[in-house]
Amino acid sequence: MLLDVKKPPEELLLRAGVNQKLRGFDYMVKTLEYLHSNPDGKRSLRAHVYRRLARYYGRSVVTIEGCIFRAVDSIYASPNTRFIEEVFGGNSTPTCREFILRLSDILSSGKGAESCVEQKAAV
Repeated sequence: MLLDVKKPPEELLLRAGVNQKLRGFDYMVKTLEYLHSNPDGKRSLRAHVYRRLARYYGRSVVTIEGCIFRAVDSIYASPNTRFIEEVFGGNSTPTCREFILRLSDILSSGKGAESCVEQKAAV
């Protein structure tokens, strides 16, 4: 199994290949933690989650969004794209929203990457 979903969001992001030196890494950890305890935030990441993060960190929503975008983009600079291929399929490039929501679903469901791939293929 590629993922051990009992690990915290940090481990999941590292396995995905997100560069932990980027500010967006920390913002994504907080986003995933928030979504785990507040699933209603999934409806509008920008209005609910990013706004809360902006207040918490003393940044603008645009800055939070940009940092998360760069963190997700860092995955494609990584030589290990196995995670993206297994979770999203080899042909698609997820948006930041899709990436965060999929990771949130993985963390919430307690299922591994293989079952997420099966669900995606069935859709």
